[in-house]
Amino acid sequence: MDTNYRWEYLNKFVGRETELSIFNDILNNPSGEKRTLYIQAIGGQGKTWLIKKMLLNALQKNDILVLGPDNLIDMYSTSNRYLEGVLETLEQRFSSMSVDKKVFEKYYAATKELKRAREQEGYSGEDITKMVTDLAKVLRNCIHTIAETQTIVLAFDTFENVSNSEVSNWILSNDGLQMPNVICLIGTRVGLEGEQRNIYTSVLEIPLDGLSDEDAIDFYLSYTSSSQSSQNDFVRTLNQKSAQNPLMLGLAIYYLDLPNNTTEALEKLSPEEFEKEVVSWFLPQNDSGGVTIGGFLYNDQMRQTLVPMAYLNRRFNKFFLQKLADSGYLHLGDATVDDLWNELDHKKPEMFFVKERPDGEIQLHDKLAELLRKHVLVKSFNDASGNRLRQFVDEVVDWYDEFIAASISMKEK
Repeated sequence: MDTNYRWEYLNKFVGRETELSIFNDILNNPSGEKRTLYIQAIGGQGKTWLIKKMLLNALQKNDILVLGPDNLIDMYSTSNRYLEGVLETLEQRFSSMSVDKKVFEKYYAATKELKRAREQEGYSGEDITKMVTDLAKVLRNCIHTIAETQTIVLAFDTFENVSNSEVSNWILSNDGLQMPNVICLIGTRVGLEGEQRNIYTSVLEIPLDGLSDEDAIDFYLSYTSSSQSSQNDFVRTLNQKSAQNPLMLGLAIYYLDLPNNTTEALEKLSPEEFEKEVVSWFLPQNDSGGVTIGGFLYNDQMRQTLVPMAYLNRRFNKFFLQKLADSGYLHLGDATVDDLWNELDHKKPEMFFVKERPDGEIQLHDKLAELLRKHVLVKSFNDASGNRLRQFVDEVVDWYDEFIAASISMKEK
């Protein structure tokens, strides 16, 4: 199991009792009519955390095969946005769970035949398309064989990236992953459309609303040492200022620094002033030391890394960290790029606003990225003319082009 999986933080999970109860009912009856939870909400409402909490609950039961509890199948990945790619991902996940590979012998044979067809002349595009469709049927049969003796739980995130596609249709239809003893958890920002509700008969839509004030109080108490009686009014006001958004509430709990953090001081803030206060710790510090917020120490190099990530939000890895350093946007001091990347990796569990992406990449949650671009990014360049920011934006485009070209070259080799 991946040590980066945030078990400690999931144990502080609050709220969503109705949704968790629905999931537990499905776990107890995995052959029932509804077996897929389609969890839909805007960004920051906690879809991914809810799914991981459900996976944690599933892991605590016997005889349930939970695929990738620490690594959801992320439809953000380009390879998962087409059918053949997601089939490969699923097979790899099953293989990593020590499933008997003999179950997949027909799938392996079909992939070899597909590869041969691509390498030979005489096969049309329609021929290849049909072979991929047949490959999906073969993998479905393999999974069905496993599901005859064991309940399987699969989880997919950022599903909006494949909405109304061949991939989503295969996952959600009875000709694809919908079968008895296979439970699918879907995190998405896009709801099903009219006719889809009639076609996808095994799917139960679960729209997530914001946190109630009572859940917000539990959230606050679980992450602080404050007494409930003295902070209830403050937390209720904090929840309303956060628009009941769990991500915004978490940022405010950890990083808001008002005079005494009183209800009166909070009520005086306009929505924009509240946003500025929540992300104010990202502004350049007066000295070169670190800043301790929410009990966590962030050195200035870490702050310098997180702020430009707001614009490098398509993807971020050590390649881009090196680019920031080489171009002078990040001042490492005595540290190296490897040192800073390792520290960033170490701190991921406490940085709930950082999403883990495929292949070791990371990404700021887009709500925080939006706030940083709006309130912090320009000031971080300390350049009133804006020329430094414009230069940065142009360089980022070049970096992405360079990274994509290098990635294509590696695949061709």
